[in-house]
Amino acid sequence: MACPSCGGDVRLIGFITQLETIWKVLTHLGESLEPPQVSPTRGPPFYGATWSRLRMTAVFIKPRPKTCL
Repeated sequence: MACPSCGGDVRLIGFITQLETIWKVLTHLGESLEPPQVSPTRGPPFYGATWSRLRMTAVFIKPRPKTCL
């Protein structure tokens, strides 16, 4: 990890696992105690092609026959 200010190396020196301590730190920093809202998912990129062109240019790959015994 890199320091956002100077670009130097940053080390992780510990974890806070006690819930009460986490609340105190977040409250002191002015952060919300609630998790962020999850955004809805989106579909894959379309790249401007039409569905008819996609159907005409579809490539079907046949599975390889099993050669192992």
